[in-house]
Amino acid sequence: MITKEIAKSDLSLARCWEGHANSLSLLDGIATPDQKARWFAGVIERGDKWVAWSGEPQAREPAARQQCGTTITRVADGYIVEGTKVFATSATAAQWAILLVSLDGPGGIRHAGGDVDSQLLLCCDLSDPSVTMDSSWWDPIGMRGTVSYLVRFNRTFISETNSIGYPGQYVKEAWQTYFIPHYAATFLGAAEAAYDFALDYVTNQKKRAIPTSSITSRRCRSTSRPPTYGCGTSHASGRPDGVRRPGWPVAAHAMSSSIWRKTPSNTVSGPAARDR
Repeated sequence: MITKEIAKSDLSLARCWEGHANSLSLLDGIATPDQKARWFAGVIERGDKWVAWSGEPQAREPAARQQCGTTITRVADGYIVEGTKVFATSATAAQWAILLVSLDGPGGIRHAGGDVDSQLLLCCDLSDPSVTMDSSWWDPIGMRGTVSYLVRFNRTFISETNSIGYPGQYVKEAWQTYFIPHYAATFLGAAEAAYDFALDYVTNQKKRAIPTSSITSRRCRSTSRPPTYGCGTSHASGRPDGVRRPGWPVAAHAMSSSIWRKTPSNTVSGPAARDR
């Protein structure tokens, strides 16, 4: 599978490819014949890349200066988009974006609580000067290469001819579920790559297995318990007063005993507190 193999080499690239392929599937499924002819020609002839952006989470992060989201205003021959979207994968590389938005206010499609018939899919030409990217929003440890920036729309006009499907179609026909296999293939590829790397690393160490008896012996010595209790005793006492805790692991007994010895007699803390 192409997506899985890409992910095995570069997960960030696979996520970007996944967004492009899913967007084309969405266009193929709900766009009109004229729209398909216009946009697919750009993909084939100019290499246009597509994305689909929904991200408008309404739970603001503590450090965020403002809440993200878009407002959509219907005008005579189209729509005006004002606001921001986040997790906008391929932000600086794509030419077109399918915006999942709602006439009822911020929240996009997956987060909005408004009427399902208010939900729209608007195709935005990202070369429009009213569309800008904020790279400072996206600086993670992993998958930094997806450039999933914050995108700002400053009264961006989108023509009615660039609206695809009927209102609410994305939710009513469960289009999100169409992308689950592709999503799974991406992370399956990444998981296989991680497994292959780990297996190669371990086998190249050329280390022999440590005998179980050796591990048990070291564990017994590390607990510093009296010989009468031994390693693995299921009812060893965790405190010097002889109260036993059935089923506690040896490490827990040792820790409990240590805490009890260091705790003043007039206080109750740690595992010992449960016995009072």
